[in-house]
Amino acid sequence: MKTIGNILASVFGLLLIVGGVMFVFKVDESKSFVAGLMQKIGIPIKIEEGVRGMVEYVEGQVEKRASETDGWREVERDDVVKNGMEMRTLADSRAVLTFEDGSVVRLNADSLMKFKSEKELILIELSNGEVYNRVTKDEKREFAVEVDSYKVVALGTAFSVEKKEDSEVQVMVVESEVEIQGKEEVVLGTVEQGNKTRLNFDEVASEKITQDDLKDAFLNWNVENDEKYFEKKIVLNDLKKETVKKEVTKKTETKKEVVKREEKKKDDDEYATLIALRGKDDDDRAKFTWVVSGGYAPKGFKLVKSKQPNPVYPGDDYLYIKDPDDRSAVWKGFKKEKTYFFRICVYKGGKCGTYSNNVEIDFE
Repeated sequence: MKTIGNILASVFGLLLIVGGVMFVFKVDESKSFVAGLMQKIGIPIKIEEGVRGMVEYVEGQVEKRASETDGWREVERDDVVKNGMEMRTLADSRAVLTFEDGSVVRLNADSLMKFKSEKELILIELSNGEVYNRVTKDEKREFAVEVDSYKVVALGTAFSVEKKEDSEVQVMVVESEVEIQGKEEVVLGTVEQGNKTRLNFDEVASEKITQDDLKDAFLNWNVENDEKYFEKKIVLNDLKKETVKKEVTKKTETKKEVVKREEKKKDDDEYATLIALRGKDDDDRAKFTWVVSGGYAPKGFKLVKSKQPNPVYPGDDYLYIKDPDDRSAVWKGFKKEKTYFFRICVYKGGKCGTYSNNVEIDFE
């Protein structure tokens, strides 16, 4: 009996040691026999959800604190960034954070941010200043920047968000696109690569990144780092070349070419520049509503679907809405337990112009 008692004591001691290790490190309860056993006998397990980061670069004076009740402490390279941590840069300072999923966040001078991470979300709460984000696309995890009452959601993207005291919020998209959400996560619109927008009164009106924007020191620093460390040929460089090319060809255009170009520009100005789509399932039907701004759709809309995100026309299945004044549609005949992705676009005759956000509907 004494031997059996010693064995039981040893096993229990071993479980306590394993429990201590699992308390510190992340554990997948669903796959761990030991974790399940520890739960049954009442040993606590700490499960860390989400993503952690690390400070990769520090320039000037950068500070951090674990919570609002803690004091600010100096940040050093290789410091770990955890859920709930705040970080600020003072004058003439910058910081670079690299996260476990490969995403990179760069903080400009005079900026304050708070990092939040869950299993399906990486969130940067920007109180002031400017942050540049190069996001690793993950279908199971959302990356977003929250500023004022807005949420800027990455769609596989490189983009910056700037918020200065007593001024509007500016979003600039270097690669891919972002989705702008307002209160209660209502989609206000999308901003595509090479464009910027100022968020004001729940309006999202995009415009091209200008030559003056390209002179910004922080933007150029990020472009250089992206090209150096990610081997990305940034669209801003293409924009510079394209602008120069247009200035040269203007002088050699014939009268006929000028008339054709002006007619095309006038035609393009008629079409909407932003369209926001919402959809839901209703048995075997999908119901949609949308909002159009920045123009209208004289030739109607194409509602496109696919089993993959971001369907396009021509190419994927579609529903043609001919009336330019329509703002709702119903698509019938969907099988249950199937998932589809939808977008709506402004139809321009043979092709699509502006596309809406991507909507996913699971017909359960």
